[in-house]
Amino acid sequence: MTPVDGQAPDAPDVAHRAALRWPLRLLLVLLVGLLAGAASHGPWSQPLDTAIFDRLTRHWHASADPSVLLIAIDAASLRKIGPWPWPRTVHARLLDRLTDAGARRIVLDLPLQEPDPQPGADADLAAAIRRNGHVVLPVLTAWSEAAALHEDQLPLPVFSASAAALGHAMAHPDRDGMLRDVSLQQGVGGPYWPALGLALVAPAPRTIDRHAATVRPRLVGPPGTLARVSYDDVLSGRIAPSRLQGRRILVGLTAPPLAAGPRMHGPLPPAMSEIEFQGNLASALLQQQTVLVPPRRWHGAATALLVAASVLALAGGGAIARMAAVAGPLAPLLIAAAMLRAGHVWWAPATAMACISAAGVAWAVWRIAARHPSGMDPATGLAGRFRFDEALGHACAAAHAAQRPLSLMLVEVAGVDDPPTVRHLKGLARGISAHARRPHDTAARLGVSTFALILPDTPCSGATQVAEALLTDLRGVQHEHGTSGAACTVRIGIHCRVPSAEGDAPGVLADAENALQDAKADPSLPSVIASNG
Repeated sequence: MTPVDGQAPDAPDVAHRAALRWPLRLLLVLLVGLLAGAASHGPWSQPLDTAIFDRLTRHWHASADPSVLLIAIDAASLRKIGPWPWPRTVHARLLDRLTDAGARRIVLDLPLQEPDPQPGADADLAAAIRRNGHVVLPVLTAWSEAAALHEDQLPLPVFSASAAALGHAMAHPDRDGMLRDVSLQQGVGGPYWPALGLALVAPAPRTIDRHAATVRPRLVGPPGTLARVSYDDVLSGRIAPSRLQGRRILVGLTAPPLAAGPRMHGPLPPAMSEIEFQGNLASALLQQQTVLVPPRRWHGAATALLVAASVLALAGGGAIARMAAVAGPLAPLLIAAAMLRAGHVWWAPATAMACISAAGVAWAVWRIAARHPSGMDPATGLAGRFRFDEALGHACAAAHAAQRPLSLMLVEVAGVDDPPTVRHLKGLARGISAHARRPHDTAARLGVSTFALILPDTPCSGATQVAEALLTDLRGVQHEHGTSGAACTVRIGIHCRVPSAEGDAPGVLADAENALQDAKADPSLPSVIASNG
């Protein structure tokens, strides 16, 4: 027999496992996974995701591709050639020098959407573009007052017809103002145009994938790290043709505040110009030093699967649940780091970490609340040992103050399954709790098959009547669940007294235990043994 004060160690776990059936657990797993996947599409986790990415990549060093060269329209060139904008005949002369030197491919990142006021200047530049045959021109995105929306603005047709390709230099910085993600194809309404850095690398126009890839280039370094020469030095012939031969060249503004577009912030401060960032992108593509950022739907699907797996482990209980609660929040971080290092793929782990942490905390709170703080026995719904001790102490204090009798009844059911089934336990609990009719009566479960009934303001005769009625009810429960009366016995010990002091609860409990032991000691005795204090 289990002692009265011996709470069965496995009873709570059995109750927890039975408290939520597997269909409900699987439904919970599915619901939490879907919610986590939906949450991953929101912007709330971006600051933590970017902090994790920067932390994981802060020691990465990218090497510059030797074929990439930036021809900078810098402050020195502006002083020598004159104020901006320059006549397009100047750019035509530069292109001819690059053509004669044997440059491989040229990005001419200049605003070419409006005609040049100088007569013949546009024709000269268009002819120079045509003679070279490998010039990439930019597509700008601007607000159209007439259409009341953003639209792509192509270079003038005279230039577009002569260009080898068109490309975009659009940038979408993160919330901290730093640019990390670059869409390899982009455009208003669809990914029509390759990034200028990609167009510089591509040997020929390519078919644009509607599901455009997003990458995070590993920068060569801060501004000025990428190989560069001054525009005026090339135009005046101070740069030897051998330094230009076979190079992939970007021509664009680097002198603030004239630099076109927003200043680009990579994970390496300070800000760099748009054209230099595109040069970094081209170098990273050539050196295969980019990190692929899958579409958001793949982030959501991976987050949903990982969170669902974690919640499933928690729902399973046992050692696996405890391991999932402790180590689960670290799993997304480790997976993200492994994907980044081994596969150069970035998966944002912050949402999964937060959801798994929340699930682990909820699981722990649920487990603790089911055992102790509420004081309720999870299998039967009766008071547990914590609640019983508290109720008995209060009842003794109240009975002593009023000098009224207090009865404590201990009930032990022998011969049932060990441990008893949840169905049988609930039947016994219903039979016992039915006799705790008054507001201050308390029914409790103290062991595997041991129960208690606190009856304030009840003399011994009244408690004995309650015990006899309870015996009848419990025999009905036995027959209801298919347990024979010969195989299953119920013994009840009762102690009744007027407590001598407020702290008399241990004595009352000890005397009730003695009465129960007397009832169990001799099968020939009545099933109910009562004693008076």
